[in-house]
Amino acid sequence: DVDIFFMAACRKAEEAIAKAGATHSVFTGALLEAFAQTQADSSGAITCGRVFDHVFAALEHSGQEPRQLGRGRSIRLLTYPTE
Repeated sequence: DVDIFFMAACRKAEEAIAKAGATHSVFTGALLEAFAQTQADSSGAITCGRVFDHVFAALEHSGQEPRQLGRGRSIRLLTYPTE
């Protein structure tokens, strides 16, 4: 079995947004925020699902809707140490 996860910045008919003077697009900025230790679950894990949930919420009123496609089990991308 193979675990797969794919995320896109927006729907086919939408345009990904980059604010003038910004270092990153709106999507990339939200994606980077999603990897912050504060976004980890109680075991310190950042999973694809947690990342998508954060990005989706961050882009809610941006005019673009991120999309996801996945198969298999939850994919752990990184784990922060816990106390």
